[in-house]
Amino acid sequence: MRNFTFDNEIKIIEHFRDSNYPPLGLPENEENIKIIHSLYKDINWKNWTNNSGKDQLPPDFYNIKEKLMLEVMRIDDHASNEGKANIIKKNENRMLRELQSTGILDNLSPDASVFTLTDSKLSTNEDHNYVKYFENFKRIVEKHSNQVSNYRENYPNYKLIFFVFDESSGTYFETPEKSSEIIVKKGMELIGKLHFYWLDKKFVNIIENSKADYFIWYKPYGYFETREGINDILPKVIIYDLKDMKVEKIKYNSSKMISSEI
Repeated sequence: MRNFTFDNEIKIIEHFRDSNYPPLGLPENEENIKIIHSLYKDINWKNWTNNSGKDQLPPDFYNIKEKLMLEVMRIDDHASNEGKANIIKKNENRMLRELQSTGILDNLSPDASVFTLTDSKLSTNEDHNYVKYFENFKRIVEKHSNQVSNYRENYPNYKLIFFVFDESSGTYFETPEKSSEIIVKKGMELIGKLHFYWLDKKFVNIIENSKADYFIWYKPYGYFETREGINDILPKVIIYDLKDMKVEKIKYNSSKMISSEI
């Protein structure tokens, strides 16, 4: 499912603010709490300026009072490899064009959200892939990391926050067998080690080298099904203070990671 409203950075931040999920701070220090409050609390949010227009100097938002700046980015686990077309986004864009041609979108209110849901016809491992997930995360974060000197030149002495909106749904598990040997079907049970994504060594290494001062990882759709029903216990908001990183990293075997999504 894709929300085309999220093609606008302010809509992503509004979604984050409306959710108001309790954050997990790494570490739980005053700086991390202060930043979350500056985004969540209405009285503090007024100090932020939306700077995401095409004619504005990056990054996307800045806060004169707190001397903070924030850059927004999006990732998912449908990333393409080797230049191949992403069948999910290709189908979603086709559906959006079809909607646009009918004129329906022209009659929607400015606050309306547009969602599309398409079936890729791919297997679980082809549709939701851990390797692609990491590669997408790495590519997007490093792309913005390469612009950090520009951000700091535009806003000297401001602290930089990277904000990643993770649109991947479900979660991953490390199974005893290689994921390529497992054919996932609806209703089948899998045994595996739950993916604590915020401690994943591969991802955390990218965060540590991002050149930002703080890093917020917003992952609102990380639920999975168990015998008892939907499990939605994983944290949805992680904030890292990169100058004071206290993370016990976990190393996962990429070849054994499989998504809970079918």
